[in-house]
Amino acid sequence: MKWRLLVGLAITMCSLAACQTTQLSAGAIPQPQSITSLVAEKINQPDLYFDKTGQYSSTPVKCGFYRKVLGKTKDGGWVVQDFYQDSQTKQTDPIVVFHAEGLRDFSNDVIDGLVIWYRPDGSRESSAYFMRGKPKSRWFVVAVENVPTSCAANQRAVP
Repeated sequence: MKWRLLVGLAITMCSLAACQTTQLSAGAIPQPQSITSLVAEKINQPDLYFDKTGQYSSTPVKCGFYRKVLGKTKDGGWVVQDFYQDSQTKQTDPIVVFHAEGLRDFSNDVIDGLVIWYRPDGSRESSAYFMRGKPKSRWFVVAVENVPTSCAANQRAVP
């Protein structure tokens, strides 16, 4: 009886590992350092500001975020990177927003590609892959306890 449970558990674990490997093959997903290489045209645009809930603001907001526009892709997308307003530390690695209207949209609905999020202390929080705003991979969340932040409520919700 015990060996049947162990064999069943082993088969389940291998199946789950195969699903993750299939969905996240290294050749199909651009890595963060290669996303900046997608910039075909540098853009000189002022930073965009968001409050702690992700709503656009015309000025910096305490406990909010700001977005740097790094440039445009040859396909008309935008390469951006998000930062925590108070600590000036990165909230994401560079990401691709697939249309200009998405520059002022702080949701995941405008993202195309891999997103890696960071906590204000610089530790990795989570990652996911999106295709035209739709999640195409599992969410990978790095769990930690008691991460100190001055603005604990200012992190994007991870479903």
